Amino acid sequence: MRGKTKCLHGVTKVTSLDQLEVWNYDGSSTKQATGENSEVFLKPVKYVPDPFRGGNHIIVLCET
Repeated sequence: MRGKTKCLHGVTKVTSLDQLEVWNYDGSSTKQATGENSEVFLKPVKYVPDPFRGGNHIIVLCET
């Protein structure tokens, strides 16, 4: 499991998964991929209200 934070500037409220882009990270730095094939893509599949920050903040669950 891995956590990342991202701010969406200009978006006041997410109402659809279509508003969330595919994101990536280098898996070799976390030992989740070898150096020659290390880019891991994060595809949003579900979002829920963030119970810790409240407001329009959300937590996004992704497939890799």
